Amino acid sequence: MFPIITWQIGTLSVPVYALLLILATIVSICLFVLDAGRYGLSSSRAWRLAGLSTVSGLFFARLVYCMVRYEYMFHNAMDGAYLGLLPFFYIDQGGLSLPGLLLGVWGTLFVDAKVRRIPAGRQLDAATLPLAVFVTIARWGKILSGQGYGGVVETPWLCFFPFAIQDPYGDWLIAVFALEGLVALLILGRLLYLRRKPLASGDLYLYFLIPLYAAQIFLESLHQDDYLRLESNGFIRINQVLAMAGILVIAAWLTIRARKQGKSWWQATGHWLVVALSAGAAIAAEFYEKLPYPEFLLYAISAVAQVVLAVVLMQRVWVLGKQYIAQQ
Repeated sequence: MFPIITWQIGTLSVPVYALLLILATIVSICLFVLDAGRYGLSSSRAWRLAGLSTVSGLFFARLVYCMVRYEYMFHNAMDGAYLGLLPFFYIDQGGLSLPGLLLGVWGTLFVDAKVRRIPAGRQLDAATLPLAVFVTIARWGKILSGQGYGGVVETPWLCFFPFAIQDPYGDWLIAVFALEGLVALLILGRLLYLRRKPLASGDLYLYFLIPLYAAQIFLESLHQDDYLRLESNGFIRINQVLAMAGILVIAAWLTIRARKQGKSWWQATGHWLVVALSAGAAIAAEFYEKLPYPEFLLYAISAVAQVVLAVVLMQRVWVLGKQYIAQQ
């Protein structure tokens, strides 16, 4: 629907989006190293963690993508012959997964902290702002890869950017990349504000992940491009499922944390009702064709449900964080 924008460098045709991701990576690494002292990291250790996180992030971003599209990546489209594992390293073929990247970065910082027998929260907090910057740049530039758009916008007064974008054929489509970019920008702005506040170790990282995942549960349902989906079932949106999984992990962690801080089971599990309702709203929006309700209504309910989910979970982080700081 949208062309892949390339830049001719000699005889090479380089995708501009790939160059943008490289630039975003460089900016994020520099920001991580420059800001490392705030979180008790030495310059040498910051460079080492940045390098390891970049490699692991790229590896897992590619791994998740290739696992989801195994047949497409590792088998010949003509005769189905197995191509071996080399296509994994052909970055110009296929793509990357943002949830995979976040998993790789988290894994590196978490394992490093465990090896050193120190809390992982400070290192995760140090990586939060750089990750938010990377995600913001990547989101806004996604349209350069020919992706990041949704269905046709049929309401004339909604045909404006950043809600919609006009394709080469003159049709107005939902500008999902811009909506995702706006969400990332709002998250980045809030993080810049929150990092000045006294926060418990690891909470800044949660303030990044919670709204990012909650928003993606809704925004992923708007994609009508070549979004990641199960090959056996083109209906299941992988990034939406992974965002839900991320929310479940965070909700479970908040429950464990609340219990450790002396909360009752009811106080520690109250947010699970909101998690269940938000998941139900998202699923209902996906199955709008099978339900006797207007599509717009189901999507609107899903959007509101994810906002409520983000607010409730972040409020839980805030309350538990204040209690933890007061107990120190």
